[in-house]
Amino acid sequence: MTEWTINYVLLAGNAWCYVIPLMITIWTTWQWFPRRYFFYLLRNAKPKAVACTAEHQNTKNAKILIENDRIKGSLASQNDERKHEKESFLRRAGSNYGYAASATGHIDTWRPRELPGLYHSENEQKEVYLDYAGSALPWQSQLQSLRLFGNPHSHIGPTASRTLQQIEGVKQQLLELWDATPDLLAGFPGSTEHPGYHLFFTSGTTEGLRIVAEHFAFQPQQSLFACPSASHTSVLGMRECALRAGASFRVWQRSDDVDDILQTASNVTPHLVVLPLECNFSGDRLNSHIYEAFRTQPGWCMGLDMAKAACTEPISLKRWDPEFAVVSFYKLFGAPTGLGALLIKKQSALAAMLLAPAPHTYFGGGTVQVVTPSRDYVVRKTAEYNLRGGTSHFRGICELEYGLETLQKLGGMAAIRNHTRVLSRELVRRLRSLRHASTGQSAIVLYGAWADPETLDRDECPGPTVAFNVLREDGITYVGYHEIAQLAALHTPPIQFRVGCFCNPGGCQQALGWSDEDIISNFEQLGHVCGDDVDLIDGKPTGAVRISLGKDSVWEDIDVLIRFLDRVYVQHKQQHEICHSTRNKKHRRELVLTELYVFPIKSCAAQRVERWPVVQGQLWMDRAFCLVNESGQALRLSTHSKMARIRPHLSFDTNKMIVTAPGMDPLILSLSQQDEQGQDNAIRVCGSHECRGIVWGDTIAARWFSTYLGVPCWLARHSAITTAKVSSFANEQPILMIRENAVDAINRILQQQGKSQVTSQHFRPNFVVQGGEEDDGDDCKCLWYNQMICWQVIGPCARCNMVDLEPTSGTKGGSTLRALAEYHQNQRSFRGPLTFGVFLQQVEHVKHDEEPICIQVGGVFCETSISSMTKSIYETLPDPTRIFSAMVLGILWLRFFITTRDASQLFWGFFASPYVVSFFSLACLTVYLGYNPKQKLAPHDRWAAEWYFWNAWLYHATMDGASGTFRLIPVVVQQYDILDRRFAQGHPIVWAVGFYELFVMAPLSLASCYAILQNRPQRYPLEIITSSFHFMGMVLFVLTEVILDEQVNVPARDPVGIPGNAWANVKFLDFDHLVYYWFGFWFCNLIWRVVPLLRIRRAWKETITALESRKKTE
Repeated sequence: MTEWTINYVLLAGNAWCYVIPLMITIWTTWQWFPRRYFFYLLRNAKPKAVACTAEHQNTKNAKILIENDRIKGSLASQNDERKHEKESFLRRAGSNYGYAASATGHIDTWRPRELPGLYHSENEQKEVYLDYAGSALPWQSQLQSLRLFGNPHSHIGPTASRTLQQIEGVKQQLLELWDATPDLLAGFPGSTEHPGYHLFFTSGTTEGLRIVAEHFAFQPQQSLFACPSASHTSVLGMRECALRAGASFRVWQRSDDVDDILQTASNVTPHLVVLPLECNFSGDRLNSHIYEAFRTQPGWCMGLDMAKAACTEPISLKRWDPEFAVVSFYKLFGAPTGLGALLIKKQSALAAMLLAPAPHTYFGGGTVQVVTPSRDYVVRKTAEYNLRGGTSHFRGICELEYGLETLQKLGGMAAIRNHTRVLSRELVRRLRSLRHASTGQSAIVLYGAWADPETLDRDECPGPTVAFNVLREDGITYVGYHEIAQLAALHTPPIQFRVGCFCNPGGCQQALGWSDEDIISNFEQLGHVCGDDVDLIDGKPTGAVRISLGKDSVWEDIDVLIRFLDRVYVQHKQQHEICHSTRNKKHRRELVLTELYVFPIKSCAAQRVERWPVVQGQLWMDRAFCLVNESGQALRLSTHSKMARIRPHLSFDTNKMIVTAPGMDPLILSLSQQDEQGQDNAIRVCGSHECRGIVWGDTIAARWFSTYLGVPCWLARHSAITTAKVSSFANEQPILMIRENAVDAINRILQQQGKSQVTSQHFRPNFVVQGGEEDDGDDCKCLWYNQMICWQVIGPCARCNMVDLEPTSGTKGGSTLRALAEYHQNQRSFRGPLTFGVFLQQVEHVKHDEEPICIQVGGVFCETSISSMTKSIYETLPDPTRIFSAMVLGILWLRFFITTRDASQLFWGFFASPYVVSFFSLACLTVYLGYNPKQKLAPHDRWAAEWYFWNAWLYHATMDGASGTFRLIPVVVQQYDILDRRFAQGHPIVWAVGFYELFVMAPLSLASCYAILQNRPQRYPLEIITSSFHFMGMVLFVLTEVILDEQVNVPARDPVGIPGNAWANVKFLDFDHLVYYWFGFWFCNLIWRVVPLLRIRRAWKETITALESRKKTE
């Protein structure tokens, strides 16, 4: 009586222990989701169910997601929202924004007039400019203000005199702008006042740095050149002059490295260090501690790169006190270009190096007092003329006067600093607010000091330059910056910003985590260089997006950028659910070939055929030829539009190619290998690999193509002597396939935009098929053509602005790429780059009497015989839990076979049991519905998905629930009775745990598996409650036996040191003892104590992180 009372008390305690994780999870879920989310679900649950069952409603809902500027209701809503956003910004910015108190008035009043190229009308932007670190924009009044100026070397006359006077006036204004004029008593003997600076006009910052580097007196084996790693390329280039002189160079990333540099440098040897006042990659300001360390160290000549900081920041050279400084004026005023300044401190050691006359050095016009042509006799002018020669850019210098006057009218550099500072804070604040709804992950990765959330709260902040990258919905996958720039250029209005590394390789490496070895490897193995369009390598960005603001920037520029990023790349909940229901539509899996194209000459017109042979895994002679220029570069349609009118025609029967073009006689070329001309030549195509080609057709073909295109070129045929995987000039893979219904979807978007329609030829495919899903990146891996050829799907085809070219004329101006962007947003919520079509590669073919095998229109492609459900489960779930489950089932089968000697009885009694089949089918259906081939999960997430999958159908439902507790599968019931006698007794603990396992744990495990596969935010609350049930159940089930009953119900024996008398006659090393006691009771239960704790820890950590991020955002 007492024992059963205790058991029922334990049962009540067990129920309470299950309530604890339930309450924790309810609180977590309520904190995770705002209340309005639950109300949204209640309001929209029924319409969504209808949408999932009605195809036409699906299409309609999906189209609603596309932002259409022509819809008046949407515009009104957007305008109201923008108005509210701007009012909120103006309240925060106060008088710092817009120059309202200046002589020019508020920026909104004069900007459309001064920068008319950015506006259609006064209130409608034509372009958005966000690249002020690259160049400022010249004002309209500045361009119209030029007066008549002449060569100042003429001296006498009104024009020359006016020019000389203007140049001297500009010089003085520039010195005053940067506080570089000498103090009043600087020239007095023994005076300690600042001597001021010489100002020399140069062609820009780069020339000023070059002059200093070439004239600096580096001492071999002793002198050092130093700079931060995050320096402009022009600064890094100075090290070559140091190395040529026998000196060495050092760079640093952290301030700690500076101390080491200063300690190793001699105090009596001249050293050179250049510091950027503002990093042109991330906007980070110069660290004052580093500056002071160099300034106070003897022997160091310090220079400032002011090129970026001078655009938006007041600078006092007397306060910084460098030996020299450099700047470019187009970054301040937009014009003139090719003009900068080098400022050298008077009476400094550097001034002596640069201005001291050197014998037998070049001199130019205007730099000498006397010179004789037949005798080596020359008297140079004063020292300041040694750094310049010839006629200066006098018109550009005079033009600076208007720009300087404009700065004063705006309120000076202090007003510009305040204006750009509030705008940059607003930009970073709104970038931080961009988060994916389904995961709560930030869509933006910021770099430099702006990456610190506390930066927004500090009085001093970085410069108005913000570098970032964009993350896709999973929070792991980066968006290539080249794709972002392409879509921004196609936006309405178009957005101009810079992408890449911005001529700052050190800042780029430091921000993105690339080492020097990585950079070298990327170049030598992949051919990646600065300025190319390789924006991702192994999923890691090679550069970033840079937004830089200037004196003419306005809030509307930032708003357009944020709305572009939000619309294109930030995944919203409603969009995700509708797109998911669209993807779940059932489609016919067979694909019918409707169009077949061959491209004999790369980038030229296609030859449409009805039937064509496949040779060595590719279409016969497809892209076997290309046109090559004198430098060995294959000509491309994007740069030579007339190539679209060159129409080659191949004949398999005659083994000849006939080429035609408007106004040209037909060119007939033999395809026989006996007619090859010349030797192998290296040819660079669009891809990263280098091919080999043979001159074909001799000079006749070269003259024919050169005459028509108007550029020297020659015809090359792909050489067999190559290391390439394919014997053609294809960029990536030999076959490209697209779907008709995907092209139709693009045309529907173009029609909505009022643009002209496209054909499949815009995408230059080989195969055009009908059937399947619109999304060209579906989950099929292999396609069999008429059961003869197996094509493996290699991957999607990335797209660029080539799709905007008219296929018959090569002219530009289409809107296909922009429509493709909206198509991707509708279909896949932008989980991958801009792609259209998939690459195919032959992996197998059936031997056929007819050689070669021919592809023909009307042929059918179908998937391999593996069902989608089985493939989804297999590809989604990894190995560890599957191996453990197989071990459990294997031991169960082995023990049953030893006992009964009848394996068939186990099969029909267990694997063919209707309960097992039902549970397994339900679990497979859950995985099939949740499986998303585009959703790339981290390894730990995939293991978690498998853990819950096997727990649901095998352990909770089949074994512990149906077999152990409810005794529905007799062959397993016998094993449970041996493992623990409480199952045979119907013990209350068994019933409590079994009931929860079958009706609570199994459904929760399936829900957790589904949520993980979908990468939904509900996964974390679900994992907390599911894993809590796992842990509590195992603890109570084991502890009640170990502590209360002293293991009288499990097969234990005294020799192992644990008391018990359940099976006293069992030997220590008996098979049954090892299986039931050590494996079944201890090892298996240990797993269900460890894994749930790990899952709870991770889910709780993610929940807390998300809550903190949400609070910061709000």
